[in-house]
Amino acid sequence: MARLFAASELEQLAVSPKEEVATALARGGAPGATETLVQLLVAFRNVIRGYAVWAALVQGHLAQQGSPRGSSGGLEVEDAWRVARFHDVTDADLERARRPVDHDVDEVVASRDPLRKYDEIEASYRRLHDAHRDWASALLSAVYRRGGVDDLEACLRLIGEKTLLRWMVLDLAEEPVARLRTWASLLRANFARITIDEDDDAFTIHQDPCGSCTRQVLAGCYGPPLDLAVVREAHPITYGAGDLPVYRCHVAAIHVMMATERTGRPWPRHQCPPHDGAGVCTIRLDKEPARS
Repeated sequence: MARLFAASELEQLAVSPKEEVATALARGGAPGATETLVQLLVAFRNVIRGYAVWAALVQGHLAQQGSPRGSSGGLEVEDAWRVARFHDVTDADLERARRPVDHDVDEVVASRDPLRKYDEIEASYRRLHDAHRDWASALLSAVYRRGGVDDLEACLRLIGEKTLLRWMVLDLAEEPVARLRTWASLLRANFARITIDEDDDAFTIHQDPCGSCTRQVLAGCYGPPLDLAVVREAHPITYGAGDLPVYRCHVAAIHVMMATERTGRPWPRHQCPPHDGAGVCTIRLDKEPARS
């Protein structure tokens, strides 16, 4: 297939949210940046809500599987406090999550220093994002520690059925240009730093770092005080190699195993850092993907 983007267009798709806001402010001032701000802040919120859905599904799985005597079925509320404290979540952050996104946009537009105000708001969303991600990961850690690697696979398959594989059907129906734009927007909203290459057959998105499990590793989430689980067994959800961060296991379980069962190949093609390390993570989007 012919090339679909100029190099400059791929660079533009990969700019950070802050760079995108700065460009919009330079072109039209704060009022002119309104549309850009709405799109970015809604994308941040959607990723956070996605993690909240994952957490609810894992809590339901834990409750169905039974729990230690005296436990509420998931994790005790003190563990949620520990995650929030680790990420310095504030009352103002929680209030931001409750109110309409227009309030955030209005704060930027009304500010004498709109880019500085945007920085403040983005930092708030990053704290909320990381806390939600790590709460879901703490719950997955509880599944693994209580039920073992096979129970973790069952839980990840439940998440896949209820969330990502429903999106897979829509994603594979998109044309390549729209598909790349969707993935670039999602990964930037997940606080990844990305670059994009194109060849005749596919787009390759390089995340350095990935916004989820690699940033977890770099932040020390797999040591105290959070002590998220590292799955030690050689198992299909650890690519048969073991020593994989519990969050990273969803890639093998959902994007490789479940997607291949339904379409004949992974969706999309991830290459995560090995074992529990950090480093570049790549996602390869075929221009002519398998159909679900």
